[in-house]
Amino acid sequence: MTMVGGAAHFIQEVANRMARLGHEVFIVAAVINRDIYNLDPAIDCISVFNRSAKSPWFWACIPLVVRRMKIVASRLKPDAIIANHFPTNAVLADLGGNGVWMCHEPYPYFHSRNVFAGNVNDLLRARLVSAVYSKYDIKSARIIETIAANSTFTRKEIWRVFGRDSTCVFPGFDENIIGKSYGNRVEGRVLSVSPSTPLKGFEYTLRAFVTLARRGIAKNLRVVGRIYPTYRKMIGRVRRKYPNIRVTVLGTVSREDLYREYSTATLVSYPSIREPFGIVPVEAVALGTPVLYFKSGGLLDTMIDGTTGVGVQVGDVALFIQGMKHLLQNPMRIETSSRRVNRHLRRFTWSRTASDLISLCRGREP
Repeated sequence: MTMVGGAAHFIQEVANRMARLGHEVFIVAAVINRDIYNLDPAIDCISVFNRSAKSPWFWACIPLVVRRMKIVASRLKPDAIIANHFPTNAVLADLGGNGVWMCHEPYPYFHSRNVFAGNVNDLLRARLVSAVYSKYDIKSARIIETIAANSTFTRKEIWRVFGRDSTCVFPGFDENIIGKSYGNRVEGRVLSVSPSTPLKGFEYTLRAFVTLARRGIAKNLRVVGRIYPTYRKMIGRVRRKYPNIRVTVLGTVSREDLYREYSTATLVSYPSIREPFGIVPVEAVALGTPVLYFKSGGLLDTMIDGTTGVGVQVGDVALFIQGMKHLLQNPMRIETSSRRVNRHLRRFTWSRTASDLISLCRGREP
């Protein structure tokens, strides 16, 4: 039996594929709803936290969550545990470390002094959480047998923070969308997806778009997903100052609607300042839409500059505007059927992720 625990989307995709391969899988998580996450009927699961993970009580209850997960896991006696980060990695460590910790990056607010959380309240909360819970992260890194990093960048961070080597296992996307089209491209449309933290660099997207919209080159900026409050204020100021410039905030959308947004955009703007992996650019490329991005973190693994889009050095505003202008004036459709692009994309499928994690659980390199 393999126990999988951690973030919901990761649980859904990896556990389902492991079950289809004939593995007995049991999910233990702080919060999980099998109906929402469409889990395979063969998978058993249990939630140990009877509130939403977004509840303000969640972080305060972490020691209780870890204790309950540990009790459940000790009763199950799994052959291996796949822990998708905190708090499941703490449970894995307490039970002897026999398993794999899928690390999506050592928490930046725990370990990186140069990362600012966005405003004073965020910074204070991050420092408080760090003081209380970073010990779990550090303890886990010392005990757990195998650590899997979600990118080359994360692998380097794991070495820097914990002094441990790790194996790259890339997260995945739904490979069934490769080469599909969910709508016709709209000229001059720029898409931004989930600028939910200051590290997503949305200000670069907005500045470049406004600059080019005033010249008549860009037509519409569409923003999908959660938006960091400061970014909402920035959008409001743009609307007041330039009432003719179209910035459309869509909020949270369904998966199919998100694919439609990818397909109809001229480009996807993704100037993430610090990105451990970044699934958005991979999905955009799979649907044939080029990405304008900063050359940082996991994007150095997932993007091919000049083939899947245009890469710019982090923080270079002039080059970012120039890159957006180039993609708007010279629309490109990525040929996902080409051998190079197709082979590249298939490095990042959920089936590949599950297979690699199973190999690591068995003590083999993927």
